[in-house]
Amino acid sequence: MEENKQDLLLLQAQQAVDERAWSQALALYEELYQLEQNLAVNQQLVNLAVRLEQFQLAQQYLLDYVEKYLSTSDDVDNVILIFTKNQNYIICHEVINKITGPTLYQHAQQELALKEDEARLILQATFKARMREFKYLGIHDFAAQYHSYQTGLQLPLREHIAIAKTLLLDEDVSDLVRITILASFMALKIKEDVSFLWLDNEIYTRKFSDLVPPLATETAFIIQDTLYDELGDTDPVTLAGLEQNIILRIKAAFPFVEQVITDPVTWTKYQIARFRGEELPDLNENDIRWLLKFDALFAKIGN
Repeated sequence: MEENKQDLLLLQAQQAVDERAWSQALALYEELYQLEQNLAVNQQLVNLAVRLEQFQLAQQYLLDYVEKYLSTSDDVDNVILIFTKNQNYIICHEVINKITGPTLYQHAQQELALKEDEARLILQATFKARMREFKYLGIHDFAAQYHSYQTGLQLPLREHIAIAKTLLLDEDVSDLVRITILASFMALKIKEDVSFLWLDNEIYTRKFSDLVPPLATETAFIIQDTLYDELGDTDPVTLAGLEQNIILRIKAAFPFVEQVITDPVTWTKYQIARFRGEELPDLNENDIRWLLKFDALFAKIGN
């Protein structure tokens, strides 16, 4: 019965497209997508949303399969159109940095740079207001800071990077916001040296394009292996409950994952025992100190 419904919906959606009834086609494909998500239907949804100039909706569906849209110039141009219509310039840069082909990557960079130049002429006053809000986010509480950070993502790359660099050295900026900026600089593959105030109140300088992503570190691989060895076949509930939290902690430790988690096997077993409320294994002082530091940081998100 479900399969017959999907076939009927697909037939109706294709007929609506043939008749150029774009809104009807979009509604039918959305109903079909709720029954079964797949790339073919996703592509129809993205294209129809763009045709109807519903760019927020197009971006919502695009993000479900975004890496599937990075292999041809037509798809990449569509990705850039959608993100820039929504003024999400920094997220767009992060996305196109995932392109593996050098020729297509260069094309994407040039196309996005042109869109940003056009926007600077049209949205000059808007960008000026966003820059002011982003620059002075340190005077607010965490919730307002994070909102201002999101505003900063709607600036072109050059303006965003210039302000973000100053925020990385501002002790009034929340640790969580600085962590988020560091992760973004990694995704943006910033090539020049960047100085930043880290969680230990020390200033460091790194070239982010040369750094290993946190989840690609040897420490992260050991943690993942230990987690699945301990829980994979025996306790999927604990695994599901812990996995995202552990990923978050590894990402937050960037770019010092190895210094924060020096004993990844025991650290992982410690996390499992904490989650289950069992007796804790012996873990070295450094790793416990950082574990508690991140507990306190993440607690702020819920406050």
